[in-house]
Amino acid sequence: MHLSNFRNKASEQLSILRFLRSTHDYKKRRVLFIVNPISGEKVSRWINSQGLKILRNYYLPIDVIETEYAGHAPIIIEENFDKYDVFVAVGGDGTANEVAGRLVGTNKIFSILPAGSGNGCAKELKLPPIGIRAIKLLIKGATKKMDVIYVNGKHSINLSGTGYDAIIAKRFNKRESRGALNYALIILRSFFYYKPSDYHFYVDGQEVTTKAFLICFANTRQFGNNAFIAPNAKHDDGLIELVVVKPFPRKHSLKLAFYVMTKQTNRSPYVSTYSCKEVLFDTEHVSWFNVDGDPVKLRGPVKITIEPQSLLVFDTHHSYLN
Repeated sequence: MHLSNFRNKASEQLSILRFLRSTHDYKKRRVLFIVNPISGEKVSRWINSQGLKILRNYYLPIDVIETEYAGHAPIIIEENFDKYDVFVAVGGDGTANEVAGRLVGTNKIFSILPAGSGNGCAKELKLPPIGIRAIKLLIKGATKKMDVIYVNGKHSINLSGTGYDAIIAKRFNKRESRGALNYALIILRSFFYYKPSDYHFYVDGQEVTTKAFLICFANTRQFGNNAFIAPNAKHDDGLIELVVVKPFPRKHSLKLAFYVMTKQTNRSPYVSTYSCKEVLFDTEHVSWFNVDGDPVKLRGPVKITIEPQSLLVFDTHHSYLN
């Protein structure tokens, strides 16, 4: 082990001990880490480190279960629901979606240790990666409630949509190798061949007919990797932020990308936004939708609704993690 790594680990363990000594009146939370073994390998090593084992034995009861297949996380929660107070998704947005779905409307705390390609929801909730701040949050973190969007009954905690982003989700889901680089390559390759479609839908009863490059139903602001498609979205305001990106000339591509990466998407003349409680696509055609990064094929009509304040999460703003 390099001397610098040893010093960093020793410093972290010392910080944990100092924090624990200052911690007196708190209810010991029971925590279950639900780990996607594909994307959560680094986090798994941290969970099983010697320093954390000591912490787990005396201060923070933590157990770990790895998922074995897609859709396994809700079953794990069902079988262990009464044993734990906090369920932590260790993986990307797909793992987070699976874990969150079973916890909607309950008094259990949902959290994420980000280990995926985008980690959009974790970033929006400002959830810390592995380290002392994550430990502090699990032990004494304050809580709040966030909204959950539904796309024909399928829950979405981050971003969903149809059009270009749904095609990206479909192609990325087929790839065996993940990561930000592969994601970027798929985005670039798909961009030159994708053709915008015609859409007819209702926003809180208001009729909209338009051709669109993509249509996004946002609970939070970003896809992940700090790509802010909906800079005005709030995950606890009871509203869907609907973002319609209309066809744009290729010469505008770089400017639009700049707007997305700098939280200025609404400045583009090719972007329209609506804050609403319901969106209804009345077509009977089958279309691809992206639900928190998971490609889903749906036959219309497709209804998008929101369930306000329905998922208990950590409130990092009021948790004093530093």
